[in-house]
Amino acid sequence: MPDDLWLQPVKPLRRGTSAWIIPRLPHELPACLTLASMHGAEVVARLLDARLDFGIARSTEVPDTLRTRRLSTITFALYVPRRLRPRRRMRTVAELVASLPLATQYGDPELADALETALRGASAAGKRPITPALVCETFPQAQRAVMTERFAAVLPTLARHDLPASKFDEVDLLATPARNVVFAWHGRIERQRPRVAALIDGLVAAFALR
Repeated sequence: MPDDLWLQPVKPLRRGTSAWIIPRLPHELPACLTLASMHGAEVVARLLDARLDFGIARSTEVPDTLRTRRLSTITFALYVPRRLRPRRRMRTVAELVASLPLATQYGDPELADALETALRGASAAGKRPITPALVCETFPQAQRAVMTERFAAVLPTLARHDLPASKFDEVDLLATPARNVVFAWHGRIERQRPRVAALIDGLVAAFALR
């Protein structure tokens, strides 16, 4: 009978990026893997009191009492369908941002505020108001909006795998935040459930963002 293995990405990560985190698991996994999501504070609490085996979280949310392995750093860029690029040459990113119908996300308020600040910084030194044409709850929704070629949006650069360069331009916004993502667990699992602990290396490799 395989062990039950619970791994829960934190909700803010799910809102922002974990739709791109698809595990590349080995064909034969000696455990039943259950994936779920919840708010970061609850994930940390469950790791600490042994109700949860593993979690994927932003590094800033994980206390030193938990063990971690780095998965990746999430970076962001502005993705613009080429058909939306103005015919006249834009001299600055500010002009480009001001000319685009933008899709934004609100599911992660902290990140949404940081990205809006970056957009404002790119828009005439913050003097032009940023008025989105579409407001989404999650980044995957914003990405789907971009894929219709009717909207531009700031997205995790992982999205470039689904947005071919022949149709979409990736524009660097220097002020956009980056987020370090880690795989977290409590050390007790290595003593109490060695069969599960033996899976850590494989799971880190499976969930690493590339």
